[in-house]
Amino acid sequence: MQPQQSSAGLPPGLHRVKLYKLNETGGWDDKGTGLVSIGPMEFANHASNSVGLVVIGEETQKMLMVHRILHDDIYNRQGTLRV
Repeated sequence: MQPQQSSAGLPPGLHRVKLYKLNETGGWDDKGTGLVSIGPMEFANHASNSVGLVVIGEETQKMLMVHRILHDDIYNRQGTLRV
């Protein structure tokens, strides 16, 4: 059974994103377009209550980013399209 797709053509819980990384000169490097999901992080040697973001490349199907969400970090929404 395949997951039902949203009105954007994506499975529920996935969102299309553009990924950039801040470089050493203060500019933004384009890392690609992919699908982001949020969920529990699994670690090989221990159980964890951590939640994280995973971005899988749209064309390559390779992992572009894994980011553990930390309670002490400050996250902001910038405009309507970027977080």
